[in-house]
Amino acid sequence: MNRQLEILQQCTEDGDAWTQEQLTKFDAHELPVESQKCCTPYVQQLKARAEEGNAEAQFLLGWEYANGEVRNYKTAAEWFRKAAEQGNAPAQRELGCMYYDGDGVAQDFEQAVAWWKKAAEAGDCHAMGNLGYYYLDNAPEAPDYASVVKWWKQAAEHGDSTAAYNLHIYYHNGESVKKDENEASRWLLRSAKLGHAQAQYMVYLDWRVNPDNNGLGLYWLLRSAEQGFHAAKEECKELEDEEGNQLINLETPGAIQFLLGVLHENGYCGLAPNAVEAVKWYHKAAQADHPGALFQLGECYEQGLLGVAVDPERANSYYRRAAELGDEEAQAKLG
Repeated sequence: MNRQLEILQQCTEDGDAWTQEQLTKFDAHELPVESQKCCTPYVQQLKARAEEGNAEAQFLLGWEYANGEVRNYKTAAEWFRKAAEQGNAPAQRELGCMYYDGDGVAQDFEQAVAWWKKAAEAGDCHAMGNLGYYYLDNAPEAPDYASVVKWWKQAAEHGDSTAAYNLHIYYHNGESVKKDENEASRWLLRSAKLGHAQAQYMVYLDWRVNPDNNGLGLYWLLRSAEQGFHAAKEECKELEDEEGNQLINLETPGAIQFLLGVLHENGYCGLAPNAVEAVKWYHKAAQADHPGALFQLGECYEQGLLGVAVDPERANSYYRRAAELGDEEAQAKLG
């Protein structure tokens, strides 16, 4: 996911109308996001809101100065601090990172930990994960493994896929904790569900040798490959259908996303049918110009399938694009 989009989504969780407006503009491709140079109007708007005291805008402005094309870490730290002092958890986390790395401020591990703890208390999973790494690598004396596991568990439970994956490794190897394969498997699956590509591939490998996997292994393989994980993509090249034909052509843009949509729509591979997930994956495939996904969405909007509201104009736009790409069903539909 584009990092700025992720930030905007985080900032709309409290119902702030302005950040919701920014997210709407992003979705409509009206908001430049590539760099500070090419999004000057956006930065100017951020500055105006930030100077009014809006904590979300202060955080986003700090992010621009920390990560935009024209960087100024000192200014970034100043805006992060303003937002952090108002209780903005992402800003508290990022200010902690600046103290940890010594970017824009004097390096100070105590300050880094203090700000990360404030963000963690507010539920920021990445701050929790950072605390785990701190107690592993930078504790005053020897690594504090009890604190490492404590913070990684909290991070994983709040949505940090890497922390969950780390716990899988700890329990699998018996590293600083009692070896426990059940716990290792539980955290691996948690990591996969949270979107960790390597965890998804490893779940596939585990379920591939399990005769009772109900095909779920294929689902996790596709999820991993969809994120570009090399081993998963290579494995996908070997998949065949019942007739011995290649199941998925990775050279076709959107092919993986389209197949994931099919799996969710029909409840294949041990999944429960899920219209919302199916439509989500069809949209992703359509954005890559997958003809089958475009046609499928055309039918959805024409007939109100999969919980989609009927919209003839939108249906025709999908049909037209599918037809342009050579989809015969779409061509027949349009006459």
